[in-house]
Amino acid sequence: MNAMEARKSRVFKNMFLSYCLIIILSFLIYSVTVIYEAAKVKEEQAVKYYETKVQAFANGMDQQIYSATATRLLSVVPGT
Repeated sequence: MNAMEARKSRVFKNMFLSYCLIIILSFLIYSVTVIYEAAKVKEEQAVKYYETKVQAFANGMDQQIYSATATRLLSVVPGT
């Protein structure tokens, strides 16, 4: 009987450790996936932010060029 109980105890311990390993591996895979997705979203947000900043800068430069061109044209037109 002792040998049988020891074997059952060992089988139970192995099954318990296997279940724990499965749970831990699943959690690790989930965590890596979530961290990867978060990093991807953060990178996309950074790209959008800097694209917006570049667009605003370009629009400001265009506005200055148009303003300077319009001022120059108005100063050349006779009668103004």
